[in-house]
Amino acid sequence: MSLQILQWNACSLTSRRHELQQLLSTKQYDIVCVQETFLQPGKKCCLNGYDCIRQDRTDSQRGGIATLIKNCIKFTELRKPADMECQAVNIKTSAGSIRVINVYIPPGNDISRPSMNDLFLHRRNASISRGK
Repeated sequence: MSLQILQWNACSLTSRRHELQQLLSTKQYDIVCVQETFLQPGKKCCLNGYDCIRQDRTDSQRGGIATLIKNCIKFTELRKPADMECQAVNIKTSAGSIRVINVYIPPGNDISRPSMNDLFLHRRNASISRGK
């Protein structure tokens, strides 16, 4: 099983939703890692055919990440460092498991080495996605 993965810095998923839908209609991505969603808790933003894991910011109108996974793909959400804007999922495939990690590091911010080690330690075949 091959996976098609898209990394996309949305700069507002709500205002660019149609652009993403158009992109998904032309190429069938299995997983979409989105940064800078600008979504707030309680704001619905689902795409047909995809499960959506969101991490909204409550302290800012900006930021936020989402990982969209096709409904037909089995996955589990993994533990992540509390001090990092990231999501990690384990995707089950016929060839084994693949970990996909969606990370956003805002400009001017750093992440600690212990957090990075915690996120990637003992994780093979990780795909890294980050915003600018």
